[in-house]
Amino acid sequence: EMARWLSDQLDHGLAASAAAGRRPWLDAADRLTDAYAPDAARELRQMAAELGSAPQWPERLLPRLGRLALLAQAFHRLDSLPPGEQGDVLAAAGLPPRPGDDHVIDTWLALGHRQVVDGGQRARRTWLRGLSSGRWALLETFQSARRLEGLCLPTGGLFDGELAFQPSAWPLAAEPAEALRLVASLADRPAVARSMSDEGGQDIAAAVAAYAAARAANPWLRLFPALLDSVFVEPAPSGWRLRDRGGRLLPLPPRFGHGWQVLALAGEQPLTLFGEYDGATLTPLCAFRDAQWYDLVTWKGLP
Repeated sequence: EMARWLSDQLDHGLAASAAAGRRPWLDAADRLTDAYAPDAARELRQMAAELGSAPQWPERLLPRLGRLALLAQAFHRLDSLPPGEQGDVLAAAGLPPRPGDDHVIDTWLALGHRQVVDGGQRARRTWLRGLSSGRWALLETFQSARRLEGLCLPTGGLFDGELAFQPSAWPLAAEPAEALRLVASLADRPAVARSMSDEGGQDIAAAVAAYAAARAANPWLRLFPALLDSVFVEPAPSGWRLRDRGGRLLPLPPRFGHGWQVLALAGEQPLTLFGEYDGATLTPLCAFRDAQWYDLVTWKGLP
């Protein structure tokens, strides 16, 4: 049904879709919700908000429509796909599979966390990096927006334990196989500083290339971890951006509210920044300077 609906939209043209308004798109999203595909429904609602929103809205909408059409096609041949691709298809629809045989025991460095409230639900994401394996891991939990309890791993903390990864062509989503054990905290500055020094980071070109490789493996990948080393924060005509030593630029979100604070933290020196990259902008979650972590999500945003 989703494939047929998408085909009808393209047959009539995006201009006709904009003239008809958002209601047909929201109705289609509701049917996806009824079919237990909440993430696909959320994607369609976000696309409905793009209709006629800016001069370039068709260019922004078409790639997302293409990925949704690819998702509909993938479900037609779900049983013939490899296990990793099956996991990506199910996760893109909002039916993440249970972790498989991909288990990793390591010391994990917590590099940032973020909370997003969507309707009555709160999603909390925590990004980890294995110091020995080099593996990235994303721990994501969902609960009622009114509930504040849940897993909270402090940024810069080191944790021993085993993570079980969900099947994916590019595994990121994981769950603790057992409770993670804190072995160093923010108060233990030397240990955390050494772990950061060992981890290092990338320049902007390398981070974008890593995202491209991951997106080629999983076309429905929404967010990707980026640890950038020696970057400068600077004002831009439309907000804020990052610049690395090679002169490569990377924009920050249009409503990024911590630009002046990060600029004051850096002074004229480069920073190590970690954030979530979506293919267009990087949302910084934490900064590292002088053997100290700064959790940006705890700061009050400035206009």
